[in-house]
Amino acid sequence: MGTPGNWDIQQHMLARVAQALGPDLLPDVAFVGGCTTGLLMTDAVSREAVRFTEDVDLIVHVMGLGSWYRLQQLLAGKGFRTSPNDDVVCRTRLRDQHASELIVDFMPDDAAVLGFSNRWYADALREAYDHALPTSVTIRVVAPA
Repeated sequence: MGTPGNWDIQQHMLARVAQALGPDLLPDVAFVGGCTTGLLMTDAVSREAVRFTEDVDLIVHVMGLGSWYRLQQLLAGKGFRTSPNDDVVCRTRLRDQHASELIVDFMPDDAAVLGFSNRWYADALREAYDHALPTSVTIRVVAPA
């Protein structure tokens, strides 16, 4: 077997995050962004040509700062840590049994939490569809409009 391709690496990244979130948090998030682009493609050649991304982006529903801080505590218990070296306020780093950290951005749908949001986050969470990864884990993915 050869070197893993871009698509294999990105699927592994998604599976790592899904596994770390576990069955209690996984249904409450929607995966979005560059790491999910290949999930939307059916052609293997095109899928492999998708631009590589170093992070996994998720949208999460929270109501206010209290809910955000509770989520941060739950995430910390699952290996997601914030770093003072990161300029991105929604960024965590997953530290699990793998040798390398994985950058994971949790983007809340409530603009009051971080001072910004995106108007389509709530709709994206509501309309996300289930996608089974090769690891047999099912994640919710934001579909393009």
